Amino acid sequence: MTNQVKEPVWIGVDVGTTGVRAMAYTSAGKAVASSEAFYPLETPQYDWAEQNPQQIYDAVEEVVRSTVAELQYKLVNISGIALSTVMHSFIPLDGDYQLLGNMITWADSRSAAIVRRMEQEERCRDFYFRTGCPLHACYPLAKLVWMKENRPNLFARMAHIGSIKDYMFRLMTGEWVTDKSVASSSGLYNELEEAWDCDILAYIGIEETQLPKVVSTTYSAKLIKDTAQRLGLP
Repeated sequence: MTNQVKEPVWIGVDVGTTGVRAMAYTSAGKAVASSEAFYPLETPQYDWAEQNPQQIYDAVEEVVRSTVAELQYKLVNISGIALSTVMHSFIPLDGDYQLLGNMITWADSRSAAIVRRMEQEERCRDFYFRTGCPLHACYPLAKLVWMKENRPNLFARMAHIGSIKDYMFRLMTGEWVTDKSVASSSGLYNELEEAWDCDILAYIGIEETQLPKVVSTTYSAKLIKDTAQRLGLP
């Protein structure tokens, strides 16, 4: 009897606004397993759109675990997980990376009045040319200004600021990083210098140390032991 070679498979995880899907693909692009789960979008006030990041992460673990279980009896070798998430999300975290509140999503427009004010400020007029992000309520830039002006106590407690992808990546790997695609959709990242924009951070009143290190979109890290065990992966 000859030994059969296991086919390499990647699990793609696509985190959307109200649901997540995991799908396992071979290197040839063939789908061999999948799972999906859903979570609510909260609208506590007009123009607000929030979500609980832990709920989203729990759903991510659920679909990956289900997909791994479906692959258990197939002749495959799971090579890794690839993450794709919604853009423009903002999550406030304390010094221990614990949640200080809900995630404010791309669909939230509570900062629209702040954006209109910023459009009239001389200091803000070149932000677009440096970041590639026009002044708009969807971007974390405006969300952070809103937080500073309307939730000053929470704003003062924020030791770390990230997106849903950054939050998930840390829970999975223990690393606090963000990729260039996420950074460049924040309104805080200078695309010419390829770094967080110091002038914009000073305008908001935050420090670069509160933001994740920016890495390549192909950056990878190993799963931490507890997460790997829950997912049924090495």
